[in-house]
Amino acid sequence: MRLQLRDQEPVRRICRTRFCDNRVFVYEEVCLPAELFPKVENEDSYRIVVLAQQHGLLLGESQERVSIGAASREAAEALDIVKGSPLLVVDRVVHTIRRQPAEWRLSQCRLSASYYLVHICR
Repeated sequence: MRLQLRDQEPVRRICRTRFCDNRVFVYEEVCLPAELFPKVENEDSYRIVVLAQQHGLLLGESQERVSIGAASREAAEALDIVKGSPLLVVDRVVHTIRRQPAEWRLSQCRLSASYYLVHICR
């Protein structure tokens, strides 16, 4: 697993959708180490930067992989498309400044949209 956890270490899993023009554009599956984030409020709208600050963590590097993949059953249902339909897949891991994985996010995005924009700042 991208979080580099040992077997049986608890993980907080969050599934959510993102909208563009009142239409579901992205289906996200997020995993957070429960040890780093014992409490997460507003799971549907949290931001990792704010969440890290609330838990006394400083974020460092992140790595994002972008590929074309097939819609999972869950993504197909959320995006109202056929299972196996082509999607843009964004696989991202955010680390703390101590290089400990803090968030793993797998986003499945509709290809019918014009573009995927990521704005990253410090």
